[in-house]
Amino acid sequence: MEFWEFSYKFARFIILLFYKKSLIIKKLIFMKNYSIIYLATFLFSSAPIFAQRQADTVISFNHSIQQIVLNPFNGHVLVKGTEVVSDYNPETQKTGWVVKKKDVLTVGTPENTQKLQADLEAVKGISPFLGSPYDIYFMHESPYVCAVIDNRDVLIHSITGKVALNSGAVDYRILQSHFLAETDETLLLASDGKNFYSVLWDLQAGKEKWKTEIGVVAKVLRANKEFLSQKTTTKNETILSDDAVYSSINGILYKFDKQTGKILWQTKNKKKAKIDQFYFAQSDGNIVIINNRSSSKQRVNVLSSQDGSPIWKSGIKTGNIFYLEDRNDKLFVAHTKGFNLYNYANGKKNWKRKLWKTGNGKVLRDVVPVEDGYLYIADNKLNLIDANGKKKWRKSTELTNNQKEAVYFMEAIGENKVVYLTPTHANLVDITSGKKVWKKNLEFDDDEPLLCALDDATRSLLVYNDEKLYKIDAQTAKRPKKLAKIKKIKEDEKISDIGLFDWGVSVVGEKELVGVALDGTKKYGKAKYRNAYKEPKVGKRELLKRPSTIANNAVVTASKVNQRPAVFVSKHTPNEATEDIFDKKAKQIGLSIGVTDDVLSKVNIPSAANRLRTLKTNGEYAFVLAKGPKKSKTSVLVKVKKEDGTEVDKITLDNAKHIYEIDPCNDNIYYVFKNELHTYSGK
Repeated sequence: MEFWEFSYKFARFIILLFYKKSLIIKKLIFMKNYSIIYLATFLFSSAPIFAQRQADTVISFNHSIQQIVLNPFNGHVLVKGTEVVSDYNPETQKTGWVVKKKDVLTVGTPENTQKLQADLEAVKGISPFLGSPYDIYFMHESPYVCAVIDNRDVLIHSITGKVALNSGAVDYRILQSHFLAETDETLLLASDGKNFYSVLWDLQAGKEKWKTEIGVVAKVLRANKEFLSQKTTTKNETILSDDAVYSSINGILYKFDKQTGKILWQTKNKKKAKIDQFYFAQSDGNIVIINNRSSSKQRVNVLSSQDGSPIWKSGIKTGNIFYLEDRNDKLFVAHTKGFNLYNYANGKKNWKRKLWKTGNGKVLRDVVPVEDGYLYIADNKLNLIDANGKKKWRKSTELTNNQKEAVYFMEAIGENKVVYLTPTHANLVDITSGKKVWKKNLEFDDDEPLLCALDDATRSLLVYNDEKLYKIDAQTAKRPKKLAKIKKIKEDEKISDIGLFDWGVSVVGEKELVGVALDGTKKYGKAKYRNAYKEPKVGKRELLKRPSTIANNAVVTASKVNQRPAVFVSKHTPNEATEDIFDKKAKQIGLSIGVTDDVLSKVNIPSAANRLRTLKTNGEYAFVLAKGPKKSKTSVLVKVKKEDGTEVDKITLDNAKHIYEIDPCNDNIYYVFKNELHTYSGK
């Protein structure tokens, strides 16, 4: 029932009940709807049914709240205030641990802190790495939170509240950190303004294990201007072995003695030697490195883990590398010009397959490993080779008529089927034969945005283009008909979520939410609902707080797909002599939405596993930050049920600050208003 309709009936009922004999009121009943609405609103504006929803719990703090962050391990809210950092338990409605600013400042002296800060601020480009004094955030893939308190870096265990590091006790600030879950340590890149240091910090003991100078600030920045650049393409990583720490720091790879921190070797600090990616090969502990030489050229080499010396004398120049595979004593490389299989020992080629010689395209565009080998796209053609580089199809499959037309998406779905999308069409290809499954392509309008989302549960691809929605899976034997025609979605290139459910499909855009029925009702293939929202006046717009990767995969905008980093896969057969001694890094889901099973197994927090399981099954709601009522200085956080578009909840936010968190396990909303933490229990 619409608001005006309810207001009309409610007002009419009250008027008839109390003023039935009044001639004036009798005439009033037959006035236009808006008059009745106005009267009802005026007479009963204080009635609870029209009131803005009140917070279920309001906790006042003795200080202003600067930021909050949801603890994904236990669902508590971590509160960063001007005077304290504290842990709030929504279940008990009480504060747990508290770290007070005055206690943090008792460590070290104000004079030393001020001098250190002045020395650091004199270094050009270093300020963004020192962190914001208003923020609190989780160290990557760890249960530790980082906060800056009066120019001091403080690391706090988010469950116990134990301060694991206070930079007031040392003579440096933290620029970067890598959590080492295996040993409950962190490797820090730190600086005092004069030198850069690599520091191994024991988080359990709360003390420095070693500090190693890795360079004088002025010299390092002179040799490598991108060392403090936030736009660098290098991937910083840290990996432990039994006796060493390997760490890439802005293009330089170091091997540190695990016990003393002594630099056992390091690569050169030169632009041409800069390491953009590195991987551990399981054969004799070799290290595979990639250097970006230009936008279209890379160099791959193998270093000895013992002394860092190149095993291959000068490295091998290639095009952009898509895929590397570790095969015992050999390395398989797929790059833009073809395929090669190298011996680790000397870099000699066992075999090579140059694309231009095969007549199957000249430039490799994508590689997808499958059970029988490797699917690859070269120019506009799709082909399949086995592990030895031999063709498995009699002839390649031409995907498009235009050699320059990009293939935006290619993914194996179901058994022996691969789906691909170009700006103009899509089709399925049978991996066994190499033939297209559909006689005619599914055509798209290349002047309109093309978006797709892969539903992992069903291995179905949902595609949106030109107001039409399609579903493709391995059982789609014929060119699919449109599931639905959705009337123009405003700014459809900004669609952030396409979800497949038992009842149909939800589409979440920047300004609209649309539900399409697929459940056998009369509205099959048509919009069940269509909710439109206006931009809030101020503050960064946040459409979907809950991650689309839990229930459905994130939407890919085809026109924005870029060259991806090389994928490294090991197909090594382990044995006692060459068993991998390096732990694999956990893949980050994102601490704002969940944590990985690998991290959960190491932090020993029982409740975290249950929360992660809940996260993986939730996805029924969308949260939208929209413009508030006219002439108000507010925004509205709206919770929408994707199945029917019902606005389950609305919460008013002050436009001055949008500080809030949503727990995706129970849909609790935590909102900061001045010095208060408001809790709105999930509906």
